[in-house]
Amino acid sequence: MYNFGGGTTDVAIAQVDISDNGEIKPSVLAVDGLQNIGGANFDEAIFANYLNENNYDLSTLSPKDRLHDKWIINLAARDVKEELSAKDVVERTINRLKVTGGTKPQKFSLSRSETFLTPSCWKPHSYFLISH
Repeated sequence: MYNFGGGTTDVAIAQVDISDNGEIKPSVLAVDGLQNIGGANFDEAIFANYLNENNYDLSTLSPKDRLHDKWIINLAARDVKEELSAKDVVERTINRLKVTGGTKPQKFSLSRSETFLTPSCWKPHSYFLISH
């Protein structure tokens, strides 16, 4: 089993024994994790990809407008990441970006097969060793 947290990735290997009378006895064989690799890293990758694909340079904005656009795009990136857990493709419309003059809605689409992502990371997986 694994879990992408906000800033860490946690991994556990479990064994599930099933007795002759049907009693289930789970046991954890090993746990480990990676520090500083988690969901926030995917948010950042999606954010950077969005800016790159649209040729947006936030450095041309005032500090206030830059913070505004970063906040809006980061919210969209997080939502898209979470939706990719259940869907192959996610589309979003981002409104009110200062970099576009604030009036032009921007379409944002992302699929699990994007080259900067590892598609297998997006579906939850659980692996159990079942013995009798």
